[in-house]
Amino acid sequence: MAFVLPMNSNIKELFLQAKLTAPLLLTYCSSLVTWLFGLAVVGRVGSDDLAALVIGGGIFFEVIAVAVTLLSLLSVQTSKAVGSRDNSKLKEMIGVGFWTSTLVAAVATLVTLFFVFLIPLASVDEELATLSQSYILVISLAIFPTLWFVAIRHLLLGVEDTKFLTHLSWVSMPLGILLTYLLTLGVGSFPGFGVVGAALAVVLTDFFVLLVAIWYLLAKKPFAQYDLLLPFQYFVARGSLVSSIKFLWKNTPLAGVAIIEGGVFALVPLIVAPLGTEYVVAVGIVFAVSSVAEILAQSIGEAGSIRIAYRLGASQSSKAATSTRLTFLLFVVLQAIFLMFVFLFPNEIVQLVLPGNDGASVTGLILAAGIVFIFFDSIQMLMQRILRAYDEISIQLWSVIIGYWSVALPTTWITVHYVDYGSWTVLLGISLGSIVSTVVLASRIVKKLKYKS
Repeated sequence: MAFVLPMNSNIKELFLQAKLTAPLLLTYCSSLVTWLFGLAVVGRVGSDDLAALVIGGGIFFEVIAVAVTLLSLLSVQTSKAVGSRDNSKLKEMIGVGFWTSTLVAAVATLVTLFFVFLIPLASVDEELATLSQSYILVISLAIFPTLWFVAIRHLLLGVEDTKFLTHLSWVSMPLGILLTYLLTLGVGSFPGFGVVGAALAVVLTDFFVLLVAIWYLLAKKPFAQYDLLLPFQYFVARGSLVSSIKFLWKNTPLAGVAIIEGGVFALVPLIVAPLGTEYVVAVGIVFAVSSVAEILAQSIGEAGSIRIAYRLGASQSSKAATSTRLTFLLFVVLQAIFLMFVFLFPNEIVQLVLPGNDGASVTGLILAAGIVFIFFDSIQMLMQRILRAYDEISIQLWSVIIGYWSVALPTTWITVHYVDYGSWTVLLGISLGSIVSTVVLASRIVKKLKYKS
């Protein structure tokens, strides 16, 4: 099976994928920058507030990550409807977007609030527990606007309307940073609210983003070219609610993928803990760098899946296969640049995160060795997005069960307690797990490409 070189129409396809990738990358990066800024600002208030942000924020963003994963197929299904010129299906997806995001938001809110009662049971200091509970109570108000906007974003991406999303990201990021500073630390006679202020900043920013998105839908009518003017009955139609329940049921394995991956990232530092704090910090830095690589993979993968879904909807199987290969090409080029930087400057990255750390050389060695994990972890995320365009959902759950729970965690335990071949062996388990998971996904993609070509 020959690789199709990016010439003529393929250059146009690469451009379209890059155009879709840009707003996604900007959105994910703006969220990361705002979160890091929040950590820095809340850290100035006190260690208890910072710890409450880490605890409460960790719970909130893990719940949101699972919820957003369940909504991620909206853009794929919308793009298929556009490709097939099926306006009735597109109308249905608008209703599905509203109802699915509403149902998921309701469950996500209940799960988040449930942790308010669990925190005191975790033997946490009373003051820290109170701050964490207050943070969760306030930030839970952001779940509905966040997920409603995510649904709108996926619908717009499905019709490849990206200009508005890019502009909105440029506005929402500085607004979030400004509100975080003002509400956390205060200014002049206006008092700051500490970690609760940081949560309130997220709520206000998310409501602002949602209102602007609704205005765009009503004023600019991005679906007008499909003879759809978004009357209210599209959203409340009974058929849309039934379709939403079917949509969620079909995509339940995606929630399992997010939960399992999140569980591995939480358990590995605990397994490594007996080796000392330095190793835990090192693994945490590798995971942080990996999350940056994942942002790139996730953005490229979602953009690619939209283009692949469009081709499949238009019954253009060979072009869908070409879009798949070009998605990999774009990822490999950009990821190679990123990983080369990590490999050449591991100690500098560590010093940037932990200035003056005495164990920077060991930490840097682990980070350099972690490139294998970072690469395969990010490429499997790319493959997950691509397979969603082909309606291959269950294989994603099996890949993480086999790769992470059957290989990564047991191997990490063995290397920590019974193997001593240097600090790099700490990452051997999760590296092997990510490789196995990638191989499982790659076998299915190769099968799809052979069938579609």
